[in-house]
Amino acid sequence: MRDVGTAMSSLAGEAQKLAGELSSFASDVENTQNAIRDLLDKLKSVVGSVVDQGVLGTVARNCSQT
Repeated sequence: MRDVGTAMSSLAGEAQKLAGELSSFASDVENTQNAIRDLLDKLKSVVGSVVDQGVLGTVARNCSQT
């Protein structure tokens, strides 16, 4: 019985360690997703400005005037 108790205690410790590592990984994923969203928002505004002020914007404005 003592071996079972020792094994269960060891298993619980490993499970707790794994849970901590998974939590840390999930936090890293969340931070990465937020950074990607921020980057996409910045790119969207830059690309939007380029398109609106560039050749595509001119074509779009010309098409809407006809």
